[in-house]
This record gives sequence, C-alpha cells and structure tokens, in this order.
Amino acid sequence: MKVFLSWSGELSYKVAKALYEWLPLMIQPVRPFLSSDISKGSRWGEVVERDLKDAEYGIICVTPYNLLKPWMNFEAGALSRFIDRARVTPFLFGVQPSCITGPLAQYESAVYCENDVFKLVQSINQQLGSGKLDYQILERTFKAWWPELQQRLDS
Repeated sequence: MKVFLSWSGELSYKVAKALYEWLPLMIQPVRPFLSSDISKGSRWGEVVERDLKDAEYGIICVTPYNLLKPWMNFEAGALSRFIDRARVTPFLFGVQPSCITGPLAQYESAVYCENDVFKLVQSINQQLGSGKLDYQILERTFKAWWPELQQRLDS
C-alpha cells in the first residue's frame, strides 16, 4: 500500500523522512513515497501526480513553519482528490489542532504524541482490508518501534 508523505520546509522534510523510514518497519506492506525519491531528470509534476493517484493514504507533515504555506493546502486538496474516501491525515509536529485552518481543518489530525501516532498507524492498517495486521500484533510492533521514531523526531 502506497502512503504519500507531503512536506514543505526543512523540519517538515525531516519529519516526513523519519516517517518514510519508520512506517514500513511498523506495517511491512506500506510503501511510502517522498518527493525526494524523484530521479534527476524526471518531470517532477508528472511523478508526483502519478504517485498521488497510486496512493491509498496521505500524511501531510505540518510544522509551525509551513502551517500557513499555500503548498500545504494545495497538496491537501490534491490528496483528497486522488485518494478515495480522502484518507488524509495532517501530522502535527509542534502545532496544536486549534491552529489548523482552511482545507487541512476538514481532516482528523494526528498530533505528535505516542497515543495519536498509534491511532494514525491503526488508521493506515485498516486500509489494508483483509491484509491488515491483528490488533495485538500491531500494538506489540508499535511498542517495539515507537522509541526509534520518538528518538529521531525528538532530536
């Protein structure tokens, strides 16, 4: 399952990169896409559009820097247009849900804390349908891998 990671700015990229590397450890069928994966010489817009169309879930990495940037709202709209049932989650890093306005406000956010990150992982897992991980396995896997993500994001 492809998960599209949206970011804007250096901090947002670092958050997206940490999720990019961590999510497949949590749920092995997850294949994250990060725009930094685009090969040199490729038409950036075409690659992003293709990967948006292929994605089954979108995570928008929101930080204080990019909270009001037009690009974040553009990608939120693009993700919701391409992803059936709009499985898009703003991942709030250093931002409170009350600060979210515009198109991002229509989505249920995940705040960077253990409980909300687990709920995000559960939401992604649900998209796998019959291939989803059993709740107990997901919970144990999360408890094993959470410290790695937390350490990376806290640094």
